[in-house]
Amino acid sequence: MNDAMISAWEKLRRSDTVKGLPEFRASGLELEHETIQSHEALIQQLEAFEPTAGWLQCQSRQWLFRDGLPDMNSAAEQHGELLSAEAVNDRGQSLAIRQDARGGWHLTRLTPEAEGPYLCDTVSHRAATEAGQHLHYRRYWRHDKDLGFRPFTAGLIGLGGEQ
Repeated sequence: MNDAMISAWEKLRRSDTVKGLPEFRASGLELEHETIQSHEALIQQLEAFEPTAGWLQCQSRQWLFRDGLPDMNSAAEQHGELLSAEAVNDRGQSLAIRQDARGGWHLTRLTPEAEGPYLCDTVSHRAATEAGQHLHYRRYWRHDKDLGFRPFTAGLIGLGGEQ
């Protein structure tokens, strides 16, 4: 099914009728979820991920980082606890951190795989914290028997100018 979808999409993408459609490819994905209750354990997990780039949101500041994770103890002292974040590491994995309603945090790790049942494309969004900077994401689509292909998750793949 993915091959037929990609073929039909490419035909539409290359036509004169529609401009600017992203390129799809088949992909696999390993998803891992974890819930953490303490801020100290959260910071340990984030540091163990060894992020190279991403964004952080603390209680009084949100910012991008490009050359490895900043000192999180110093960040917490200056800006309060980490509320949410997204990061990518050298292994091509992405990590998303979100607060949950019970005072903890949900961590979602995405590891791309070369083959699998999904389609993926790449999208970019302007970063609100720095002029001219964009957050680049790999977006994953899966097939729903009633609704067709629908996006179901995305993972940060990098920072930079427009892509």
